[in-house]
This record gives sequence, structure tokens and C-alpha cells, in this order.
Amino acid sequence: MCEPVWESLDSHFLQAALETRAGPWDVEKDLNLNDPTSDILLEKYKNGRFGSFSYKLNKPDGDFVLDAQDKVNKYKNIKGSLKNEVTKVFGNSIAGNSSGELLFLSDIGMLGDYIEFIKKLDICPSNTLYRYYYYSTLITRILALLNKEKVRILEIGSGVGFMPFVFETLGIIESYTSIDLSGMMGYCAFNISNTFPDVELNFDPEKLNDETCKWNFIKPDLFPKIGENKFDLVINFNSFMEMDQKTVRLYFDNIYRTASQGCTFFNSNRVNSALRQSDGSAFFSNPLSYPYRDSDHVIAWDIDPISFAGRQMVRGEIPRHNGFLRAGIINPTDKHRALGTYTLVPHAEAMVARPGAG
Repeated sequence: MCEPVWESLDSHFLQAALETRAGPWDVEKDLNLNDPTSDILLEKYKNGRFGSFSYKLNKPDGDFVLDAQDKVNKYKNIKGSLKNEVTKVFGNSIAGNSSGELLFLSDIGMLGDYIEFIKKLDICPSNTLYRYYYYSTLITRILALLNKEKVRILEIGSGVGFMPFVFETLGIIESYTSIDLSGMMGYCAFNISNTFPDVELNFDPEKLNDETCKWNFIKPDLFPKIGENKFDLVINFNSFMEMDQKTVRLYFDNIYRTASQGCTFFNSNRVNSALRQSDGSAFFSNPLSYPYRDSDHVIAWDIDPISFAGRQMVRGEIPRHNGFLRAGIINPTDKHRALGTYTLVPHAEAMVARPGAG
């Protein structure tokens, strides 16, 4: 059983927690606690549901490893893929709901590495961390193909901060910029600050292009003010799917404008049918129709296998809302184009080229 570092906190506790750490924090200004647009964050405060993803393990490592492997073994003995069959084995816990992701990591030989990763960090697993660990593995192997060790990262829709948490742990961040709604920006910023207490976070729009600022948090309307050739890696997970067509186009225009030569653009988004636009009309949001540019070199593009495993294998959902994962190179050179196309399921220590690719 995992015991949270803390279970929940309200705005007063958040303010007290932030005031105890060194750094240029102005809670009311930086996190916009009184900003009406911070409705997501304020709602979490009101309901006492604001928590960190960082948890401590309170049982021996060996027990935890056996527990994770036991879950995989039990799942493999289940006949069929219906949710009620899984519930009989796992109950309604997070472990049960994320068993598809767990099995997927086991089947592709990544479960052991994942367990060692969370043991090293002394944290508990979650279905989100399963997926983001898988994504980070793909991303780091792509960066290895490009001979890149540290990169300037842009994340659009950073949520609670899982990806920067994993990337900072892996040591690949040269700089990290989060673009998100003010409420979720505060959510991510606090978790990063709590997990890495020595970092300095920048919320100052006047320092958007300051190369000395490693951690930057900005609102979407400031994206056009970021300079060109700014990012080596752009990531997005399941937030383009929540935007109308006009907003997606604006984001893509600025992604391509700020990308460096050979920038990796990595995203996974699900289909979202009958999504409402600002004019009241509805449209079918399909990741396959996003405004990518023909000049991109596609490294991988397919149904997201870990998203499919979690949603279809365990929850019994009809896979009409599939997630699609795409990794492409923006502004590629001939050297980038020579890399070929790769499978989304990594094996051993390297990406695996598709037959005939290259």
C-alpha cells in the first residue's frame, strides 16, 4: 500500500507550503489563485482534491516487485477483456483500472525497467505514469537516434507535470516550457517545485526568451511572442483533442515557427467526436487530420498501443476513440530523412525499424 506524501490541500495550505521554500514566488501573482480563469485549480482547492503525484513506498522493494508481477500474472489468466471480469480480480482500484497498461509493459519487456525506475524514485505507480514512462522511453530512443542528450522542451498541456518529472529524472532537460491554462499551470508548477525544491520557476512574460531560465510557465496567449528556433522537442498528450479547429491551427503554426531544425514533435491524442467549437457548431476531432506539414519526416505514426491497451483491453470500451501517436521531425535535413520509420513498440535497447523503411 502506498502512503501519499500528503493527501490533499487547499489554497491556504498551498500558500503556506510555497512560502516555506526559497525562490521568487508570489503566490497570488504567479499562480493566479484569484484569477477567474483558474477555475480548474480553484475547484480542486475547494474540493480538497489537489494532490501531488509523488508518493512514498512503505513496504520492501522485493514485496513491491512481487506485487506488480502478481498483478500481471493474474491479468493474463483472465479470459476475455470485459471490465467486470477484471474487476473480479483487481476490484475497482487504480491498479485494476490500469492493468491493461501494466500488461502492455510486461508483454513488450519493459515492466522490469519500469519497476526499477519507480523503485529508484521511491514512488508508486499509476496508469498515467505507466503511459508516460512508455512515451519517455520512445522519446529518449528517438533523441538517441538524433544524437541529442539534452533538449529544449515545449509541452502544450502539462497537466500535473508527469513528463517534466520523468525527463528531469532522466537528465535530458536543457530547458522546459509549459503552455497551459493558468489553473493547470499552477498545478504543474507546484508539483515540480515540490519534487525538485532547488529549481527556480519563471512566470515572468518579459523573460520568455531568456536563455538562462530553465523552467518557464506561460499562458497560451503568449505563445506567439516566443522567438524562433527555440525548441528541440515538442510534446502534447490528449489536449489537442479538446481544442476546436481554429485553436489547433494556431498552436501548430506556432509550433512550426518556434521549432529548431530537426525538432522532434511527439504527440498522442484520441478521437473526440462531436466536439463543440466556439461558434456553437460541432466537428469530428480526428488526430489524423491535424495540420502537420508535408515537409516533416515521420519517425512513427500509428494507433497508440498503450492507450489502446488501457481503454480497450481492460475497460471493455469499443475502440472508436482510439488514440493516435505520432513522432515527426520538423525542418528535417537529408540526414534526418535517412533515419527511416520505426515501430512504436521498442525492443531491447533500441528503436526497431519497420521492414523496408529507410
